[in-house]
Parts: sequence; C-alpha cells; structure tokens
Amino acid sequence: HIHAVFGRFAHSDARHLPYTVADTTPRTEPLVQALDTLLQLPQLRVTRVEWQSLFDVAAVRQRFGLEEHDVAQLDTWLADAGVRWGLDAAHRKPWGIAPDMADANQNSWLFGIERLLLGYATGATDALATPWANTLPQAGVGGLDARVVDGLLQWLRHTHIALIKLRQDHTPTEWVAVLQQLVALFFKPSDEADERLIERVMAPLETWLAECQLARLDTPLPLVVVREHWMAQLQQPAMQRRFFGGGVQFATLMPMRSIPFKCVCLLGMNDGDYPRSQTPRDFDLMSDAAHAGSTSRDAHYAHSTHVHWRAGDRSRREDDRYLFLEALLSAREKLYISWQGRRTTDHEVKPPSVLVAQLMDYLNAVWTRSNDQGEPTPACVAPLQPLQAFSPKYFTQGSGFATYADDWQSALSSSAAASASRNALADSTSETSSAQAPTELTLQDLQRLLRQPVEVFLTERLRLRLDHPEEAAVEEEPFSLDGLEKYKLNQSIALADDAQHALAQLRLSGQLALAGFGEAQQNALLRDRDTLREQLDALLPQWPHTLRVQSAHWQLGRTHLSAEWANGQTLWRSNTTTSSAGTNKDTQWLQVSLRPGAVTEGKKENQVARIDTLSSLWLHHLAACASGTPTTSVQIGFDAAVEFQPIAADTAQAHLQHLCDAYLQAWAQPLPVAAKTACAYIMGLATEHKDPMGKAQTAFNGAYQKHGEYQDSPALQRVFNSFEDIAPSLADWADRLYAPIHKAAKVIHLSAESSHSSDSAEEAGT
Repeated sequence: HIHAVFGRFAHSDARHLPYTVADTTPRTEPLVQALDTLLQLPQLRVTRVEWQSLFDVAAVRQRFGLEEHDVAQLDTWLADAGVRWGLDAAHRKPWGIAPDMADANQNSWLFGIERLLLGYATGATDALATPWANTLPQAGVGGLDARVVDGLLQWLRHTHIALIKLRQDHTPTEWVAVLQQLVALFFKPSDEADERLIERVMAPLETWLAECQLARLDTPLPLVVVREHWMAQLQQPAMQRRFFGGGVQFATLMPMRSIPFKCVCLLGMNDGDYPRSQTPRDFDLMSDAAHAGSTSRDAHYAHSTHVHWRAGDRSRREDDRYLFLEALLSAREKLYISWQGRRTTDHEVKPPSVLVAQLMDYLNAVWTRSNDQGEPTPACVAPLQPLQAFSPKYFTQGSGFATYADDWQSALSSSAAASASRNALADSTSETSSAQAPTELTLQDLQRLLRQPVEVFLTERLRLRLDHPEEAAVEEEPFSLDGLEKYKLNQSIALADDAQHALAQLRLSGQLALAGFGEAQQNALLRDRDTLREQLDALLPQWPHTLRVQSAHWQLGRTHLSAEWANGQTLWRSNTTTSSAGTNKDTQWLQVSLRPGAVTEGKKENQVARIDTLSSLWLHHLAACASGTPTTSVQIGFDAAVEFQPIAADTAQAHLQHLCDAYLQAWAQPLPVAAKTACAYIMGLATEHKDPMGKAQTAFNGAYQKHGEYQDSPALQRVFNSFEDIAPSLADWADRLYAPIHKAAKVIHLSAESSHSSDSAEEAGT
C-alpha cells in the first residue's frame, strides 16, 4: 500500500515525494516469494495461475526477455490452447494420472505448446484447423511472435532442469551450487535494486555452507530441510538495515528510535491494535508464578487464568506505552495521529487506542481554546477525515480540511461545468434532444435493445463499456461441464454436418474430460444432437433449398433501418429454386434456430414459449416478413419447438417501427425495465401465475442457488439500485417490448417420436 501511493510518480515528477520503508525483510519481496515458489517445484502441479504469478516478477520477465504485454498475450494463447496444469503426462503421475492412460497428456503444457507450434508451422486458422498426428493446431501465433514463444519455451526447459535437480538429495556444497544455478536460470536483475536484493538473498546460503563445513556435515539433505532453513534466515530482521533514509520514513515503533523528526505520524492507532495484545499460551509457565510451586493439575487450571507479574518480567503493553511516549517526544513541530474512526460494516463509531484517548483527555484538561464567539471549546478534537482524495470537503472553504492535490481541484471544476451543461440539456426542449438521436439503425441495434434495454443508453449514448470481473484461470481438467459450456458444445455439435469430426475437434482441443469421462460426455452430446436433428430432419424436407444472404432497408418515420438476414446466424431455407424476393409469388422462407435446452415453460397442458430466448429469432423474422416474402421461423429445443407464422409486410414494418421508437427512447434515457425480468412477468401472466410481479422480482433478484438478472448485469447495477426502481413501469415496457413476441409464438411438436428426458431439458434450459 505504501509503494502504491508514494510510488505513483516518477522521480522527475514534481509531485514525487522521496520515501523509504524500513523494517522489511527480503521475504516480503516479490522476487523472494517467486524463489520460494520455485523451491516448492517438486510439489507443484505447475498450473497456469502459478506461471502467471512467477511472471508478475520483473526479474523473471527480464530473464526470459518478455514484457508485461507479452505475458498477457501468452496467457491468452495458453488459455485458447487448453493449458491447465502439469508439464506432461509423466509429470502428472504423482497426482494419479498414469502416463499410459488415454489422453493423459491433455490440458498439460506439452499439449498446449504442441498445438501452438503446429498452428505457427501450418498457419492454420480456427475455421481451417485440421488435425495432424493426433494434434489439433491452435491459431494465434504469427511470424513476428517467435520471440515471445521462445521465451515461454526457455521457461519450460529451465523448469524441467530445475525439477530434475530439486528432486534429488545433495550435500550442502552441492546444494549451494544447485541453488545458485536455480537463481541464474530464472532471475535476471532488472535494476540495481534487484541486484542488491539477489546478493542479500544469497548471503545466508553462503553462511550456511560455512557452518556446515565447520560442523563437517557432508550428508545428503532433502530439499525441504534446505528450503526451510534458507527461507527462515530471510525472514529474520537484519541489524544493518537502513533506518534514516531521508524523505518520508516509514517504520514500526521500536526501542532506541527516539530520533527527532519535524513531523511524526502514527497511523492505525485503533483500539485493540495498540497497545498490542499478547495472546496467552497454556504452555507458557512463566506467565503464572503460582504454577511454579504447584504440583496439582487442578491447581494449574485454577491459576492459569491469572497472570502474576513480577519485577523484571517483560510486558508488551508497557513496552508499547513507552514507545508511544518516545514517539511523542520525537515530534518537534507536528504530531499526527489517526485511527479507523468508523466501522466498515455498519459505520458505527470505533474508539481510538486507549493511549490516544488518554492523551486527548489530558490535553483537554490542561488546555482550552475559544471559538469565534469567544466560548471555550475542547483543545483536542478528532475530525472524521474524508477517505477519498476527491471529496468536496477538501475544496470547500471553512470545512477544516485542505489538500495539496491540485489535479483534483481541476477535476472538480470540470465536473461542475459538466453538471451545469447537463442541467441545461435537461431543461431544453424534446425537439433539441431528438435532433441529436441517431437516425440510422441496424438490426443489431434493435437486438441490443431487446437483449438489455439499459445497455443502449450506456453503450451508445455514454459510450461506456462495463467489463465483467475477469474469471480465474482454470486449474483443473474438465471433469464435468457446467450449463453454459454444455450449451455451447451442444450447439456446435448440433449445427455440424459431421458429428464425429466435430467431437474429435472438441477432444483434441481439450474441452472434454479424460478417458471414460470424455466418452460419457461424447455420448451425451450425441444423444442431445440426435434429439434436435430428429426434429430438424422432420422439418427440412419441405424446404429443400438453402437461402443466400438477404438485405433490405426501410424508412420508418424519422429512422432509416438497415437489416441483413440469412448470414449464418441461423439456418435459412427456401421452398423454390430462386431466392430473390418477388420473382415468384409462391416463394416462402424458413428460419430455424437450434437451442440445446428448454424452449417452453409451464406444465404440459399450459406450455408457453420462453420469450427470453426468442429476441434474435423474432427480429430476423420481422425483417424477412417486412421485405414482402412470407417467412416461418422455428426454434427447436429438447422439449418442443416454438413457431412464428408469416406476418403481413405492413404489420412487420409496424412492429419494427415500434422497436425503433423504443430504441430512441432508450438512447435518450435509461428505460426502467430489465429484459429477463420483463419476460418473466409476461410469461407469468400467460401461465396464470398467482403473482406475476413476484415472479418478475424473483427473476430480477434471484433465488436460492440461482443468480438473478441484477447480479449478472453490470449495466443494471450501474443504473438501478433495486427492483423497486423498475417496478412501477415494468408492466408497460414489458407489454411494449416483449408481449408481441409472446403473442406471435406458438408451441408445436415437430416429431412425435422424438423425446428427451425432462430432467435433461430442464438442466440444459437452466
């Protein structure tokens, strides 16, 4: 935290404050922590996360000639190549994976490196990847990336060498040579500070060797003994540490440090933290003098709770009181004391340390001052300090607070100007606002509206990109698939012309489990594909011809809408030999979407379509119908199918115009509606749910072991605080945006013979 605050600016920057940090040990340095990780290499699974932590150290990156952006690029490639843990099949043996087992090498470093190098050699892309020698090339590495990949290969070679050395027992003389080689293999100083640190780290090792030679210890020792001793020496404080280094000095309160300073700041003086409390130990016989003369076990327990202090016994609390007094005497011009005044959970007041409270009481007892009205006031008052550097209190005259950060002052002035501009814009007429709204829209814009209406205002009006938290790198091979992974794999297998080839691609890319687990997953994927394809095969014979890409344009009021369909997102077929609209009055089109999950909701006698999965199908259906060609759209799922019948061209254009108008409103200000929540409300009405609004609230907030839409959407979290913010207008916007989808959707059963277990359908749908 100290380096994060005081090390923000370069030494040449006028805002830089010189500072030094005392009382640190090498063990807290990232380089030493990386060395400690390498010393545990025989016990490590060598996951991608452990690789990332090593290359966070500048000296490690310098050794292999990599920059920070190179490491980020390598991590992306390794994730795409399926690297998770283990150097190779032989390295995985201690963790129960036999080297001769089928696919034992899958998701290892060798597995991923072979894929990357084959992709580099063949120049393959994702679309044209063809297996060679049972290895699937991974695209990504280009001709100019050889330097980056070479650094990764060097790290793997050095890791293999280190494993061989560290797994063996050595004599002390041999161990010193091995560990010196280990440091040379993985670290290269990036600056003078790293050079000094490496010298400081190696010094205890040389001292240990000299002691072993004096003791004539030449017995081979295991790694754990050497490692524990070496790291313990690095943990101990050194007497030659520099304390008075100039500038702002950070240190702990220690005896014999009563050096005068112009300003002394005591931070973190919380009640319970200072004076430091020492936890009593039941085996500490010195803490109870009565136990020394007692031979009875009962007497020991009777007296163990009472500490009898004797003259000469050390008291940590008394030491801290004396150190506090020394710090007060060391301050020559200013004494600054701070503590956590409020609790972080409920903002309740937290008292300071008892020593600080006593000091304040003493000052108030012997010294008073007068306010502006001449009334006496306490001399020592502890104001609650604003935690943010940009707090307006620091820039308000008479608030009692001040700041030297003039960059925040300029930001505050800019914010005030922007606020005045926003207020003026809000007071302007609606004609002025609509003149700035977009007049050219595409089908993707309307799809963004239906997917999440509030995103239109954030992404298109404010140009914000709200990122999701990065997911942690996967450290286990895929034993089982979660709902999203299974959905994606099912969809890719269902749309593939050759299912066996697609499964081979998945297996060679490391997306399926090992051995028998992988076979079970393949069988399940094939069964799901057969269920979807059986319904699809019952439908396609009536539509023998594939439709090419189509496009159209409409002027809908003040909005010009451009649309394109049959561009590969879904299956499109035609029942005539020609695909040009208007050349044949009997021409009709078919749009088919395969969804490996449930497409309906409710009991069998009262099934309704899941409209939260139909927005894309609905928009393409409207565009095709609005072009003048009758179009039927079908979404096939495990449990049934949902169909949109052809709509008249003028009716389809009217629907598109309503959506364009809604888009302009969403662009002007955030609409008080959430997509899945509104769909849940519409489906609750359709299934005669006793409380449709309650169902919508559950969809918004979530339920037991089920995430709500609010938790999964950064856009909703940015705009709304709770469900109550959208509840008053939810019914109106749900009727405008999603009710037409429900009214047009019809649940059908394409094949009576096809069936899928309700449990599987419900799981995939969830």
